[in-house]
Amino acid sequence: MRETGLPDEELFSFLERARAEDAACERILSSMCTRPHPVAVKAHKLFIGTNLGDPGLYHGTASIERLLVERLGTLLHFPEACGYATSGGTESNIQALRIAKKLKPVDRPNVVVPESVHFSFEKACEMLGIEMRAAPLDARYRVDCGAVAGQIDADTVALVGVAGSTEYGMVDPIDDLGRLAAENDIFFHVDAAFGGLVIPFLDRPVPFDFAVPGVSSISVDPHTLGMATIPTGCLLVREAGHLGSLNICTPYLSVKQ
Repeated sequence: MRETGLPDEELFSFLERARAEDAACERILSSMCTRPHPVAVKAHKLFIGTNLGDPGLYHGTASIERLLVERLGTLLHFPEACGYATSGGTESNIQALRIAKKLKPVDRPNVVVPESVHFSFEKACEMLGIEMRAAPLDARYRVDCGAVAGQIDADTVALVGVAGSTEYGMVDPIDDLGRLAAENDIFFHVDAAFGGLVIPFLDRPVPFDFAVPGVSSISVDPHTLGMATIPTGCLLVREAGHLGSLNICTPYLSVKQ
């Protein structure tokens, strides 16, 4: 290949020119990513050739995944949380709806989401055959819980709340949504991809995580304001058994388990 291909200098000159055309993350309003920390870059390179899809062969890498789940679970007020590392919020959100659909097998499943929800939910619903019902926002650009309640019916498999909307960084009333979910015995997923690594460090953090009764799962992205490399996401769930239906080759469990 080296005899007939491009010299390294020419190849990387081409790649560097292409990279130079990208906008820097610091110049993108509501960018979902931050510049990775040098330590994160070094760690990424160390594990670049490992495969978490086969934890039986990559024991060390799988142990780091379990540590990630335990640390994020602790940050989000549930050290016993279970989960796994994902490629980002889109995968996490798709998998959360997969869980919800499997937990409540109905003929015409639907999910109630805020109008401000990430576009990955539209993808997920199209892929999974779920009707997506978008509830309007209030004057503060948070989902109207009364409107959410009005869209719930016997075929509703999940509610979704956003903790840090992409455009405005707003946090839905997660505690109120949690009560709605509990009252109706519905799976409740919180998309905290954008705010999950910001809200816990605020002087007066709003309730959004496992401290809220009724929250079933949370998506959080270390590559979003967490200074990790792209792509790095994580799906956390309250109940370990909920992950078993996904058929993912991963340990699933937190360190303490």
